[in-house]
Amino acid sequence: TDLFGFVPILPYAREPSSQLICFCGNFGVLLLNPTWLSIDGGRTALDVLEKMVNVTMMRGAQSGGVVTFEPDQYSNESNSQKSPSPPALHGVRSRVVNAKRTDLSKGLRRKVVKDNCEKLTGNLRGWNKSEYNNTVNNERVAGSSNRLVRGFFGHTRFATSSISSFDGTHPHQWSKRRAYNVYPFGSSAAMFTFAKVRPRSIGVENYITHNGDFEFYNVNGKYYDLEVVQLWLEKVLDTPMPCTVDSAGIAGVIDLLRTQG
Repeated sequence: TDLFGFVPILPYAREPSSQLICFCGNFGVLLLNPTWLSIDGGRTALDVLEKMVNVTMMRGAQSGGVVTFEPDQYSNESNSQKSPSPPALHGVRSRVVNAKRTDLSKGLRRKVVKDNCEKLTGNLRGWNKSEYNNTVNNERVAGSSNRLVRGFFGHTRFATSSISSFDGTHPHQWSKRRAYNVYPFGSSAAMFTFAKVRPRSIGVENYITHNGDFEFYNVNGKYYDLEVVQLWLEKVLDTPMPCTVDSAGIAGVIDLLRTQG
């Protein structure tokens, strides 16, 4: 939020009130076009991601992190057939606490590469798999219109009310990955007869990147301080508090509010 209106206005805006830049520390990239992966294994996309971190460092450069999601298991590269059901995904989180004389963007890039790329080629894992591409071995992939879109979501931080620590670095997660029944209400079966709808057990995990203060939460018309909310989340989520920073509390609330749809 921008409570006091301290928002830089683009000098070239025709109507200054209509175009604003808010420096929030959040950044991300969605690789909608599969060419970002197929042309060079995603290395150019990581160049863009590194530049995003570098620009966002003006807001905070003490620590930063990135999360992405990938399938639990990739299909055989030579198999041009694709399962009609989307694969189960898991999150891969990369976090770095910057040193005194190091570049956060380069350090975070190295960590993302270490956590997400093939050791021999430096390409993103799955860059040439049918899950992300319309073609494999120059053949059209069946069901490629439902291919996955690779995304990277991150945040850089300047600790204002706490020390700059690894556990306080975004993206935050309260609950570890758990298996839940998820109902495919978008299917044609759900439109005609509920009896045909069957839940699918998949792994669910939530990450958040956040800028702002989470000091209280309203439950049934009553406001509770963060400390009370944190203790409450430990009970209802059956998971110990991962760290004391307020943004981790937001991750817990997201875990609690997420539905099975």
